[in-house]
Amino acid sequence: MRESQIIEGTRDEIEKQLQLFPKEQRFRLIALPLLEDQNEDEGPTLAERFAGRVGRFSFDPADLSERTEEYYGELLEKKYAKEQKG
Repeated sequence: MRESQIIEGTRDEIEKQLQLFPKEQRFRLIALPLLEDQNEDEGPTLAERFAGRVGRFSFDPADLSERTEEYYGELLEKKYAKEQKG
């Protein structure tokens, strides 16, 4: 049994993709909201929602491609310091 595939795009893009599947293939369609309906300024941000809660949050960029050396260098320094103490 093959794994399910996710196909996302405009109606025209999806119609083109569907031509690649056999006629007897079954599908489940979920209509996404239009992009202009999505307003990112609506409601509080994640930081605002968690403000005043217990714990600490770091909102560093998830993309480590530009700072990989820095990030892993810090991890190694912490590990080395911990090993020297104990």
